[in-house]
Parts: sequence; C-alpha cells; structure tokens
Amino acid sequence: MYETEETVPHGGIYLFERHQYESRCKPSQNEKEVEFEEGESFPGCPRCGDGGFWRYLRASDKEE
Repeated sequence: MYETEETVPHGGIYLFERHQYESRCKPSQNEKEVEFEEGESFPGCPRCGDGGFWRYLRASDKEE
C-alpha cells in the first residue's frame, strides 16, 4: 500500500483503501478509483482530502 504524499511508482488505476486516522468520511466507489501517472504524488482522500492509503488496482485503458 502507498500513503498520501508518496510517489506513484507506475501509472494506472489506484484504489483509496482507507483513511490514515479514523474518519466518518465515506467516499463512493467511483471516488475511490483514481488514475495516476508515474511520478505523481498520492493525494489525500478523494472526498475530504485527509491522509490515507492507496492500493494499485489495474492498468489504465491507455496503458493496456
């Protein structure tokens, strides 16, 4: 898993897994799946912006 502010190791679709600390924020599935390019920094939660953890899900359509 990757943490907010870490560098994206390779482009693709990543899933926001959970907040770093307890939160009542509940992003939708569409908000949780985000496409990143290699070298970008992982942001916080797509809904509230708080720190969290990301997991690689799959290659993006343009990379397949």
